[in-house]
Amino acid sequence: MERIVIKNIGEYTLEFADGNLILNPRKTLVNEEEITKSGFLTDSEILSCDIYDSSNNLISDKRQYAHIVREIWKVMPVNIIIQNTTFNMKHGEIKEKGYNYIPEIGYSYQAKCAQDTFKEIIKLVKLNNYRINASIKLKNGKEICFEIN
Repeated sequence: MERIVIKNIGEYTLEFADGNLILNPRKTLVNEEEITKSGFLTDSEILSCDIYDSSNNLISDKRQYAHIVREIWKVMPVNIIIQNTTFNMKHGEIKEKGYNYIPEIGYSYQAKCAQDTFKEIIKLVKLNNYRINASIKLKNGKEICFEIN
């Protein structure tokens, strides 16, 4: 048998199954300051994102930034959304380019990039005393985790 050398082994978790050694990339827990840096989430992919309210009801398990923020807005009073959102919102169904309509709340919002949308998600999670557990694959292939409990 040949000797196998694995560089940066600390970046992996080890698992044994059926006589095999399995290496899984270690996920890095990042804080709010890191994850909200400009460009940090550019071209990223949400692997999982679960948001729960204080009664442990699932608010969202979507895997796209815009879908997550919409799911949160759908369960909030409209006046609280309007008072706290960083998004441009207009009452009714707006047909202008860049606007998306949410029939459940009767408002249209102007889309934002992943970075700014995730900032809004964090803001809403805090505002509503929700919990979030997200796993995100960055452009460079690195997997990160973000949590608010």
